Amino acid sequence: MVYLGVNVIETDSKSTPAIAGAPTSVAGFVVRTLRGPTDEAIRVSSFRQFTNRFGSYHADFMGAYCLDGFFLNGGREAWIVRVVGGSPVAATATFRSGGTTGDGAPAGGVSFTLTAGYRGRVDVGAWSNDIRVNIEPSSNDFKLVVSLPERQPNTWREVETWEKLTLTKGQPNYIVTKINDDSSGSIYIRVAPESVGTTLPQSPTHVLLQTEPDVAPVPDDYRNALKKFDTVPIQLLAIPENLLADALETVTENALTYCANEDKKADCMFVGHTPSSRDAAKDFGADFQRSKVYGALYWPWITVVDPIGFGSNPTKVIPPTGHVMGVYARIDQTRGVWKAPAGNEAVVRGALAVEKDITDADHTDLVKNGSVNSIRQLRGTGIVIDSSRTLSTDPRWLYVNVRLLFNYVKASLKESLRWVKQEPNRETLWNKIKYNAITPFLLRLYQAGAFGPGKPEDVFTVICGPDNNPPDQIMLGNLQVEVYFNPGRPAETIIITIGQQDSGASASER
Repeated sequence: MVYLGVNVIETDSKSTPAIAGAPTSVAGFVVRTLRGPTDEAIRVSSFRQFTNRFGSYHADFMGAYCLDGFFLNGGREAWIVRVVGGSPVAATATFRSGGTTGDGAPAGGVSFTLTAGYRGRVDVGAWSNDIRVNIEPSSNDFKLVVSLPERQPNTWREVETWEKLTLTKGQPNYIVTKINDDSSGSIYIRVAPESVGTTLPQSPTHVLLQTEPDVAPVPDDYRNALKKFDTVPIQLLAIPENLLADALETVTENALTYCANEDKKADCMFVGHTPSSRDAAKDFGADFQRSKVYGALYWPWITVVDPIGFGSNPTKVIPPTGHVMGVYARIDQTRGVWKAPAGNEAVVRGALAVEKDITDADHTDLVKNGSVNSIRQLRGTGIVIDSSRTLSTDPRWLYVNVRLLFNYVKASLKESLRWVKQEPNRETLWNKIKYNAITPFLLRLYQAGAFGPGKPEDVFTVICGPDNNPPDQIMLGNLQVEVYFNPGRPAETIIITIGQQDSGASASER
């Protein structure tokens, strides 16, 4: 019954799903780290999470320094792929049930074998060399203590203690069950299950884990590491490593190719660095200039605090790209993906200095002729990213924010229009897509300031109708949607004209 007044009637009809904005600043890092898995990308949302899984700072590895800069500058989510050279193995050590032979070699059967590990998973590399494991056997069980080596020779720091362990399978404190638990197990060692014997260890009472030294990765190792991102939703990619010029060129080429691959990404942008000198940086950037490029380069390197350095107030010079991607994320959050990640707002937090200063003339030359963005120390502002060019030579794709905005729109439409698949391909569907889904999405972007000057009808167009969906294409199961928009572009070169005016004259616009 319908009553006089207001009636509310529930309906089962479905509204057209709105276009949801895709993520815009999830970063992927290919880096050398102290430790961690090498066969997959691992998500972290803080620097503490990164160090828990991949270890802290290392003098030869840039990973921790760059991830610290990413989160310090506003980054919120990163996926880490640890790159290694050669075929590293985990450090190992074995406890035995007997004493020693006459020449001092261990005797007796194996009680159990340890490898470097993390919650039951093997953790390869030399990071675990000289980890010390002590045992204190009793009549039926034993205590196990894990200690890490300190800088001072022959000193260790206790980090884990495991009480009342047993070699009896099925018992609550069975060594494999406790040490290898995937949520509460050791973050330093793993017990090889097949190695566990039945007799408690007697000698030695401690062992040191050992393996071979790490080998530096080669360009092919970095290229193979990129494949770990195939199924990971990243929008930014960096490889902030200290590489020789030839290797850096190859690694950069591979990363740009990966980001432009329509089958794999094409909504991801590479954020790279250049060699140290300004002239080398300009030539390096010029080598990668193309009509359509999913990437940008930054120079110079920056100086940061070195938590493991020696002396008073130690510092380290590192590639800037981890910090730069953090700035991308911060400006995305505060202004929007359409705002160029450069200018006074793009302060590089954590940077103490730039490796090399640059004049306005050299800055202009580097940007316009090398397509390399400068990080500069400006009086009254601090250390900022001072330009936002991509490597593209096409005026339509010159600016970082334009590339990021297009990537954002592409990814948002791709994800949010999945509901269209298998729907009847006719005018009703076309109108839903155009008027109920895409147009409101673009209108929100217009109102937020993402597009160039003009009215909505001047800056974006959506075509989805009989003109681009003729019968022959419908017969083939194809549905065509065309979206065009005019992105906002940054004010890069400011021209101020100053002249003299005669006394008593009035100024006029001309």
